[in-house]
Amino acid sequence: QKAYNLAIKQNPLGLIAAAVAAAIAALVEYRRILKQVAAEHDVVGQAEKEASKEYAASKGKVEQLSAAVHNNALSLNYRKKALAELQSIVPSYHASLTEEGKLINDNTTAIEQYLQALQRKLQYQAYEDKLAEQYTKRAKKELELDEAKVDAQNKQNEYIEYSRTHSDFDAAGNRKVSFRKTHLFNESRRADDEVKELQGELDKIDEQITKLSEEIGKQDIVVPVKLEPQT
Repeated sequence: QKAYNLAIKQNPLGLIAAAVAAAIAALVEYRRILKQVAAEHDVVGQAEKEASKEYAASKGKVEQLSAAVHNNALSLNYRKKALAELQSIVPSYHASLTEEGKLINDNTTAIEQYLQALQRKLQYQAYEDKLAEQYTKRAKKELELDEAKVDAQNKQNEYIEYSRTHSDFDAAGNRKVSFRKTHLFNESRRADDEVKELQGELDKIDEQITKLSEEIGKQDIVVPVKLEPQT
């Protein structure tokens, strides 16, 4: 790094290139900030949205079947089929229909308990799924970052080596413009910026992993199982 900085100081054009590189870095940082802002409501919010959508569908089905079971205007055969399907979903619901169509042992609390437990389970599962996705993304991003670091180091070494082996002055002692050197400098800066951007993305993934882990830790999960019949 010292050799790199010294090579820049010895060439005034390096200052101009540095200014250009700084502008590029500013643009890269701006892009990173925009990504961060857009990601503020990402994985945790996405998990909650997906869980809510799935829960709404499941709840709607249960409520539809329950409404059919309680609807005396429907045929007894239709109500019995709805009851059988409802009990296949909520085994702890022990209601039955008499041949006269009277609903007995109507422990609707079992349905409420099932839905509450299901909502928590779906939320938990959504968090778990998103967490697994984030760990996969993290592994891929780490590989990208490692490759970018190697590329940045190679470009920096190339710039240093060129600066060491090529004079900034011509035979008459006049300072000359080296487009090759400027190009190598800019390439090195761009590679450094890429490393910084990837590191920022990796940090963001780590933040999401932390948030999801915290949400999972808050969950009081009760997996929908056979609940005791209400008396």
